[in-house]
Amino acid sequence: MNADPDTLPEFGNPPIAEVAVSIQFDAIEELNAAVLGLLWGEYSKNYPHAEQHPPLPRVVETFEDQVRSQVKVEKKFPTPRLWFITEGKTKLIQVQPDRFIVNWRGLDSEEKYPRYSTLREELLREFVIFQQFVRNQCERELTPNQAELTYVNHIPQPVGTTTAEDLANLLRVADWQEICSDAEDFRLRVSYLMNEFESPIGRVHLDITTANRVADGAPLIVLQLVGRGSPKRPDIEGALEFLDIAHYWLVTKFAEITTSEMHAEWERTQ
Repeated sequence: MNADPDTLPEFGNPPIAEVAVSIQFDAIEELNAAVLGLLWGEYSKNYPHAEQHPPLPRVVETFEDQVRSQVKVEKKFPTPRLWFITEGKTKLIQVQPDRFIVNWRGLDSEEKYPRYSTLREELLREFVIFQQFVRNQCERELTPNQAELTYVNHIPQPVGTTTAEDLANLLRVADWQEICSDAEDFRLRVSYLMNEFESPIGRVHLDITTANRVADGAPLIVLQLVGRGSPKRPDIEGALEFLDIAHYWLVTKFAEITTSEMHAEWERTQ
């Protein structure tokens, strides 16, 4: 796939509810809870709220012997993942001993998705601050081993329609009436290899499920796309290069699998 940004589909009103840009790196054991607490001082001016959450597992895309995504579970008591959150609660930084994430979430605000290029710039800016903090506090260098881009789309289900009708309106493929005419819930998971010069460099993971909106319980179809793989170089430039490739794959795949009727609703311009 030729990752030319000028050929990317464009939508004026995409159904994006959340986007995350993530860099996973070789774990820094010295980044315990106490040290991560100090890190908040670097971000608290722009991210005045902090929360503590369980850590995300280490995930690596592999391509040998039909083994795919490998998930590593720590046996010792894990260091928590900290969230640093803006005043408006729509942007946050997530950090743990082997992961750094910048993400935007729409919540129930009217704030529009700030676009990938903006989040990419924010990731670079905030990661450089984190990188210098690790050098000063731990005397260690960050070595990225995976980069990941995630899009979460929320597509409302109109009142009075069935899940099969909504899926047929949303997706180009399959006879949804036959597959899920009497289904109570629905979930579809598909993975695609991301190839460059006929060699795999990562995967696109597609996950479609039914859910209900937290604010009012309204039914939704949630369409999530994740692009994950190894940077060509174990540094921030290599991670950003992979994220650019993943962005092209995710936007292209989203346009490929969804219908022209939905494209019109989402104001496709290219």
